[in-house]
Formats: sequence, structure tokens, C-alpha cells
Amino acid sequence: MSSRLPYQSLAFKEASQGSESLKQWEQSAYQEAQKNLGPAASINQLLAAAELAIRCQDAERANDLIKRTLSKSPTEADAHFLKTQLLQGQQAPADILKHLKTTAPRLTQKKVDHARLHRLLAEELWKQDQDLTGASRAIRRAFECAGPVDFVHCKTMESLDANQIQFDLAIFDALWPWDGRPAEVRFSSVSTDAANQVYVLEHRHQWLFCFDAQGRFIKGITEHQLANVPFLHPEHLWDLTDMATDHAGNHYLCGSSDKIYIYDDQWQEVRQLAPPASQRTLRPLSICVDDEQNVYVIYLHLGGIHRFNAEGFHLGTFGQNTIMPSLGKNYFCGLTLTPEQNICLYDRESIQIFKPGQAQPIQTWFLSDVDSDAMNQDDYPFCWNGVACSDKDIYVCDTYGNQVIALSPDTGSFRILPGEAFLHPFDIAVDQHNVLYLTDTGHGRVMKYKNQKWDVLLSHPAFQGAV
Repeated sequence: MSSRLPYQSLAFKEASQGSESLKQWEQSAYQEAQKNLGPAASINQLLAAAELAIRCQDAERANDLIKRTLSKSPTEADAHFLKTQLLQGQQAPADILKHLKTTAPRLTQKKVDHARLHRLLAEELWKQDQDLTGASRAIRRAFECAGPVDFVHCKTMESLDANQIQFDLAIFDALWPWDGRPAEVRFSSVSTDAANQVYVLEHRHQWLFCFDAQGRFIKGITEHQLANVPFLHPEHLWDLTDMATDHAGNHYLCGSSDKIYIYDDQWQEVRQLAPPASQRTLRPLSICVDDEQNVYVIYLHLGGIHRFNAEGFHLGTFGQNTIMPSLGKNYFCGLTLTPEQNICLYDRESIQIFKPGQAQPIQTWFLSDVDSDAMNQDDYPFCWNGVACSDKDIYVCDTYGNQVIALSPDTGSFRILPGEAFLHPFDIAVDQHNVLYLTDTGHGRVMKYKNQKWDVLLSHPAFQGAV
């Protein structure tokens, strides 16, 4: 709904700090609005008063004002939206569905206000009638009215299941909230698999996006679906920081609390990797998986690279982070595998290569183009710097320097990838065809680098990057 009330005003923001002050603001605004409801009242005045009547629990007056609005403009979407709110307050779900079924087909303009009624219809058809076919049509129509989006299921599929509808509804709500706020997104991780599919984790909303090798969206998952519970208690809240996929298609996800969750290729949970014993939250930050399904992990509050075997047993640690957990700085490390199945650790201004389980690196490079004092800057973004290996180069995200650096292991030379202005790039991945994928997190987008050209894989004008 496009509210006619001044929710962005200083007076409302101050009043909303407490329940009593908010109630006083509502009552005062309602009394003032009723002074302008004569025969010549505009639609905006009627809608503002109707919304205030609902807030003040004056259902009879709200219903009268909505009727007056619709008599002036039968397809006024905001009046129909307020009608559904009124029915929700009266706990009349059957009447809501009946009203939306009657109203939505008449709202055909390419406007967000019209789109929101189709979105409401989709949710009610799904939840009340379990009509997935009707809900699929309704959410598709919602996006058609609101604007083009190419990372939702209804864009490419005719009939959606309940999980796909739920994901598409979440995307719609984030892109077109009724209060008009931008959708703050934090793309925290990007990875690829043996089929060159691309996976993107979004940290603020806890979304997972999957694209095929051609860059087409094929799947989206919410944290509720990952956890497989209807309601997430605080101890189940997810922290999507990194992901890896093994050669068999199993997915390894840094998820709830300290655990790493393992899913099969159909996204059914297989098992969990419990962290080493500790008196504090450890939080896995970066993971990689080798061809024998050994898992390598860096934790926020532990030093070293931790190793688990294919059965999930913790085999100890090797190597050492230069950034010790006790410093409490917002700057951590990234892991990846080399083509030779060695472990590559990107840590501050250095890159080290380890044989699995060996304490000392077999190769070390220092990045001359990375500011080694960056971690002491107050404005340093919270990140776990990305690293990826192709068959020729090692790529790292210099998050503070807003650049991507390529290292040639054969010569030890570095170069800066050209062609784009990035803002806080967090993570990077490379597929088997040496195509690069980058989370340009500060700009709220994911980029693709192929044939020395950057293109956008995932973005939207409503996205606002958050670090």
C-alpha cells in the first residue's frame, strides 16, 4: 500500500518510540483528518482517514470511508488493500480471500499498488485453499504489474510448489515494501559447483540463489526452508556466511549457530558438523571441501584451519591465521582449494598454500597492493575476504581497497583486474571454464567476469548494498 500518512516525518518517528506516544499520535491525527471529510474530500484524504480509523480500531468508520473511496474510484488499489487489513483485524480470512478473488482481476495496471493485491491473493490462495496453481498465477501477475525481476521462480516456471511461492513472496516484499524503504542486501558469498552452477548467499534476508552456467536463475531458498521448521526460534536463526559444494553435489553451508549443515543435491539435510568444544560462539566464516569430502573451516574465534573428514570427525588444525581472534577486528580470512587439492589461505596481506594437515605453508606470497594497516581503520567493513583458484591464477578480494587482485603462482606477479568500480567486494569464485563471479557487496550486486568483460549476474534498482 502507498500510505497517505507521514510515516517518514520526525513527529511520527518520535511518537513511535513508545506505545503511549504512538497511540496519542494516532488519536490526534485521526481527529485532525476527520475535519476534512466533507462531500468534497479527496481520495487521498479519505484513504488517510480510513487508515487512521483502522489504527484507532474504529472499524465502522473505516469501512464507511473505504466505501466512499471506492464509489469515487472502483479500482483504487489502496482502498482494497485497506479493506483486507480491516478484514484481517476482524479475523475474517474467508472474506479476505473472497474479496481478493473478486478485486484482483480488475487491477491490471502496471503499478505497484495493483501488484500488492495480486501478491496478497497469491498468499491467501496458497495458505487457505492450498491452490498452488492459482497462487502461481497470482504471484506471477504481481511481478508483471510491479516490474521485471529475473531471479524469482514465477519468471521461468508455470506452476510452483509451496517453497517456491514462499521465496517469491519474500522477494516481492523486499523489493516493494509498503513504506518504500530500499531493500538492504549483503551478498556475503558466491561459489560454483562441478556443473558450473553458481550459488549466492544473501546475509540480511538469509536468501540462497542458484543460477545455471548461462546465468539463468533456477532456484531460491529461504532460511525457513533450510532449517525445515515452520518458525525460527532465536537459537535457530541462520548466519549465511559461506558455502561449498563437493563433486557429488552435496552442499556445505555455514548456518545456524556454530554448525555447518550438509545437504544432498536435492537440498535435503544429510548431517551437521559440530564445532570444536568452546566456551563461546565460534561462528564458521569460510569453508572449502576437497575431492575426498574432507571439509576445511576457519572460525571467527579460533586460530588455524580446522579439518573434518568425510564422516564428520574433527581431525584437528593446521596452519595459523595472522589475525588472532583476540584482536576483535572486523577482518578475517578466506579458504579455497587449489587445482592440486592443496589449501589456499588468504589472510590479510598474504596468500599461503598448505598441504592438508601440514603446519607450515609450502608457498607464501605477500600482496604489495593491499593496505596492511587497513584492519586498524574504523570504517573497515565486516568481511571474511574472498579467494578463488583457477588453473592459472589465484584471485583475491581486497575489500578495503575496493579491487580484485590476481596472482600468478608461476611467476609470483600480481595484477589488478580492470574494468569496473567495486565497493567492498567480499567474495569471489571461479568455475571450471575460468569464469569469475564476484560479490560487489557495497553496490548490492553480483558480477560475472568472462572474456575480460564484467556483466551483472544478480542486481535490482531497489537493492542497497550493506556491509
